[in-house]
Order: sequence, then structure tokens, then C-alpha cells
Amino acid sequence: MIHMKAKDNGLGVTVYGDHWDVGMLVKALKQFAENETQPQYNGTKVRLFCLCYDLCDALMGKRDITFLDFDKGLFTVTYRRYLGERKSLYVGAQILWPELLFITMALNELVNQDKYAEWDESAAYVRVFQSAAITCLKKKLPAETFADVIRIIKNPNFSIRGYTTQYIDVLNAEFLDMDQEKRLSSIQQAAWRIARQGDDYQDVQNTVRKIALRQNCRTWDVRLNVRHPEEIMV
Repeated sequence: MIHMKAKDNGLGVTVYGDHWDVGMLVKALKQFAENETQPQYNGTKVRLFCLCYDLCDALMGKRDITFLDFDKGLFTVTYRRYLGERKSLYVGAQILWPELLFITMALNELVNQDKYAEWDESAAYVRVFQSAAITCLKKKLPAETFADVIRIIKNPNFSIRGYTTQYIDVLNAEFLDMDQEKRLSSIQQAAWRIARQGDDYQDVQNTVRKIALRQNCRTWDVRLNVRHPEEIMV
């Protein structure tokens, strides 16, 4: 089962799962990214593929590894003499809060656009991923703040079509420069800024378009000079 654990430093979460579940999650994320062929979604697809890359690294033992007690629950108590003492190996990849918020919101749109998603195994794995994110948010945020974040995530007027995803890099960099207490209190604001696409978003969008025009490249290929480490330090 996919689950998430918030980082003690307030930067984000670690996505955990066993080899099978992480592998199925990667398959699901790739499927919904590849199903969308319109170029207006390419920025979002790049971010989903980056998450897949991190999860694949985890599968190869290059990220977090932890052991969870398997010797729990009615099943294992009943069949203890057959199972013995067992632990389950879980691998994990880290993700910053703004990134997680955006991907959770983006997956809503991608899944909803699939008319067969209700019966699709991949959609079920995506929903488990989203559920783990929401559960983690609920544990870290006050009830009123959590309810507001959920309203933002579920906002039907938000769309990732043509979204300038470099803005998420800017939000990630801002989180890295905050202290621990401010990071947690800024999760709600980050969700609101992602959805609202205000003046600061418009500034990033204009900058990206100018760079793409100057470099004769596609907007989703533009990389801004912002701080974004591969690993979230504890």
C-alpha cells in the first residue's frame, strides 16, 4: 500500500510503498501522462515523469529504504506459526509540499478526462496516491486550514491546461528558504497560489515565454535558475 510520511523539517513528504505498489504507481502515473496528447499539458507531463524517475530510483535502492513490521494484524496473528517474524521492505522518494499539492490537483483533471477511469486499475492507484497525500495533510494541518486546502484542491475551475509549471519550481525554492515553522503554515498559501495564478504566477509565465522565444525552444523545456535539490535533507 502507498503511504506518505511528512518530513520533520516541514519541507514535504516521503512517498513509501513496497516494490509492487511503487511499480504500479509508476505505471499509473505514466499512463495518465501519456494518455494526454495535447501540447498544453506537456509541462504537467514533465513533472509527472520526474516523479516517476524518482520513484524508479527508489525501486533501485537509490532513495529511502525502510522496514515495516509485518507481524501485525489478525491475519498474521492467526498464521504466525506459518509466517514467523517478518518485516516488509518499503522504498521511498521525497517530494516537496508545493510539488505534491500541484501533482495532486493535476491528477484530478487527468483522471477525470478518462471516461473509463472509474473501472481502471491505474486510476485506483492514482487515487490511493492522492488519498495518502490528503491523509498526510490532515495530520499536519489544523482542521479549518485542512478544510480550506481540500476546497482548493477540489476546485472545478482550476485547470492544468497550459499551466506554466516552472511556477512550482519557484514555490519549491521558497519553501527551501523558509524555516520549519513557516513551511507548515505556508502549505495553505501555496495551494491557494497554485490555484489562483496571481501576479507572481503571471510574472513567471511571462519570463518563461520570453526565454523560450529567445532560445527558440518550447516553454516546457525552459529551466529557471532556482534552487531545487534532488534530495530533501532531514
